[in-house]
Amino acid sequence: MSLIRENLMTRPGYSPYCGNERCSHGMPRTHYIDKQFQCVCGWRSSFDIEFIRQYEAKWASELPSQSKSASQNDVEMLPKREPAGSGADTSCSLSAPSPAGW
Repeated sequence: MSLIRENLMTRPGYSPYCGNERCSHGMPRTHYIDKQFQCVCGWRSSFDIEFIRQYEAKWASELPSQSKSASQNDVEMLPKREPAGSGADTSCSLSAPSPAGW
């Protein structure tokens, strides 16, 4: 079993990253929509139906409603990152103090 399939079957709420190497949204975690995982860029996973049956049987109580058809509005949109030099504060606050004499 692949690591992704293992995580899907053993980690509650797990969702794989987008599989599109050129994802216009930065390869975010996907959302389970219409029996596959989908990214806002349009990429969809292609898990076989037997695996999907097992996945749904295991997590049935935690899956989103399948009663409506998927649309981009069903997927959480992540905020766009501000490009460098745009005036947005992109500084890192994890700096350690410098030892004296450096």
